[in-house]
Amino acid sequence: MSTTGTSRNATPDEQVLTFTLGDERYCLGIEYVVELADSEEMTSLPNTEEFVEDIMELRGRTTTIINPTKILETDRKDLFTDGGNSEHRIVVLDGEGIDTVSSVGWVVSEVF
Repeated sequence: MSTTGTSRNATPDEQVLTFTLGDERYCLGIEYVVELADSEEMTSLPNTEEFVEDIMELRGRTTTIINPTKILETDRKDLFTDGGNSEHRIVVLDGEGIDTVSSVGWVVSEVF
């Protein structure tokens, strides 16, 4: 498994969420994460950016679901068509923390 990211060292009190996209491992500061959700019923959005997969209602709020493999331009095939595996997690990010209007969910393969 390869590790992708910057080569800086984390401080001892820094907390991160570790997740995978295929075989690649990534970390994200926990302060940006609102919750983890299972990939449940999602609704497709026509005429959106390539990286926007769907939307879902999560706790009464509409959450845009992003496929980060398309933003990060990884070699990983589409997470939604990986041999029928629908076992994905959604990492829900705080909209204010990432400078967006609403919450955003990233589809990831696995969370540690």
